[in-house]
Amino acid sequence: MPAIADIYPGSALGGLYTGLHEAQTEWIFVAPCDMPYPDPALIGLILSQREGFDLVVPRTRHGLEPLFACYRKTCLAPMRELLERQHYRIFDFYDQVRVRYLEEDELPEGWQHNLVNVNTPEDFRGLTKVPPR
Repeated sequence: MPAIADIYPGSALGGLYTGLHEAQTEWIFVAPCDMPYPDPALIGLILSQREGFDLVVPRTRHGLEPLFACYRKTCLAPMRELLERQHYRIFDFYDQVRVRYLEEDELPEGWQHNLVNVNTPEDFRGLTKVPPR
């Protein structure tokens, strides 16, 4: 896999921008490296909802999942505008594009398991237990 330095280093938004900018396709799907249980059914659902939108993102009671979503190249200009102002919160450009929010009741069974993040040693130790589906 090629490794590409961020065009705007120092944030998840910068990495997302770089990946989308460098992509050879109109759309990319992104997933964070700290999400150990990505589910093909959930990814397929996200991808199937792209028609007529610039991005598709799950929205749960815990908030948005902007790093488990798909983005169209039409997001580049509003992303770049944020980055040039050193504003790094990913979803702050969402009001400038057409967003398809996938609500909890639309997500496949087990979505909570699929969206688990591992951020601490304790989280990692908890992975040895298989969460209920």
